[in-house]
Amino acid sequence: MLRKFGPEPVPIFYADETFLDIEGKSHILLAAISFSEPQVAIARILKVRDDFNIPLSMEIKWNQQALPSDLRYQISDRMLYAVATSSEGLISICEGSDKQGAAEMMLRQIAEHSRSPFGLYLDKNLCPDVRKLWEYAQSYLVEPAACVSLQETESCRDQLIQCVDVFAGLYKTAIEHILRGKSKPRKYYDPVLREELDDTVADHILLATRYLLPGTVDCTAEELEAGKLPFKDSWGSGIQLKSSVSQGTKDTLMKKEMSYIGC
Repeated sequence: MLRKFGPEPVPIFYADETFLDIEGKSHILLAAISFSEPQVAIARILKVRDDFNIPLSMEIKWNQQALPSDLRYQISDRMLYAVATSSEGLISICEGSDKQGAAEMMLRQIAEHSRSPFGLYLDKNLCPDVRKLWEYAQSYLVEPAACVSLQETESCRDQLIQCVDVFAGLYKTAIEHILRGKSKPRKYYDPVLREELDDTVADHILLATRYLLPGTVDCTAEELEAGKLPFKDSWGSGIQLKSSVSQGTKDTLMKKEMSYIGC
């Protein structure tokens, strides 16, 4: 029996990966973003390039060694804020070095989140066997979720994948700072609040991604009206972790990741 699809827009997720150690154990961190208006997002990224005189021939990466760290942070801030309030992002963290298994984990997370047909564009070499991943999607995803497009692209020629690279690198940095128990202070401009803020690197990253990651808000409309501050918990939905690290480490990440989302 053929599956019937409705007229709703199909979200396209762009994914990239990075690596980090937690408790001395290697993990793969995959990040994916669905851009609500891809054309607008690209235009905003190109504006960042113009403002910082970055030619199209230079790939924007979080760990771009050709740029000083302060400049990388400025560029990353602008890249992230260009999309953070109008897109959705997901983080999958998988212990080990099995990139195929990590890609399957991300695919399942997207399916659980979207609960509808979706497309997925992977940075080249993120997944060792894209055809096998496509077969996995057709065999294991449960309706109404369905992966209807699976592509591989090179980040050096794709502005949106480069934006995801920045998102992944920033979130990796936040996790490392949280687990280290200390994070450098820095000043930055928050275009949502429209003011300059003084915060640690980790808290800044969590604040900057507060709208990007889906999650559960611990505040009803009535409580918000009464003056309660709304916080969002993205653990288990926007962020998923498959790891044998201690419960104490997991609790540290879960507690810190509760982000004030403002209003």
